[in-house]
Amino acid sequence: MKKTKNNLENEAFYYDPTISCDDDPRVSIGLLNFECEYCQALKFKDEPNGICCGN
Repeated sequence: MKKTKNNLENEAFYYDPTISCDDDPRVSIGLLNFECEYCQALKFKDEPNGICCGN
């Protein structure tokens, strides 16, 4: 497979800790700004309630 600038497949195998991914939109997983109704833990948008606390 030809490696292109926009292709991140298998990039974890070539991880370079000196390269920051913080501002790369290709690695965004969303904001951690939803609250579990049971334990008030912060979670991602589509994460189910209770998975963090076992309720």
